[in-house]
Amino acid sequence: MFLNTSSFDKLNGFDEKIFLYFEENDLCKRGNNMALYSYKLIDEYIKHNIGTSVEIKNKIEKDKLKKLTSWHFIWSKYYYFKKHYGLLIAQCIFMPIILRCLIKILYYKIVDRKGKYKKYFIRLSAIKSSMMGEKSYYRIEI
Repeated sequence: MFLNTSSFDKLNGFDEKIFLYFEENDLCKRGNNMALYSYKLIDEYIKHNIGTSVEIKNKIEKDKLKKLTSWHFIWSKYYYFKKHYGLLIAQCIFMPIILRCLIKILYYKIVDRKGKYKKYFIRLSAIKSSMMGEKSYYRIEI
């Protein structure tokens, strides 16, 4: 993401409520609302070594990191839609996600697959947190 500093200043920078994910969507949407346009270069590619800034020592740490990123992705996605499109639209978009999470939580609890159960429980926790207006609080220690 490359930004013109004067445009970034007009937008008052990043939304500090967003910890991970959807920062660029938020900036572009706010910029578009102020007639500051963004462009996507579809023929350009930049190699990004995902996770190179975090040293992962074992599978437990990898699982913790996956939970963290999953939680923040869902939290930020709901927050973004609620902020820019309103509560009703956000809830309409997320109702199928909530139902799918509930069904999968129930199924994986019955078949005793703890890893899968926790995955969807974390997603549901993030949606609930964002719906309740709570801060993006989920953190881990590696």
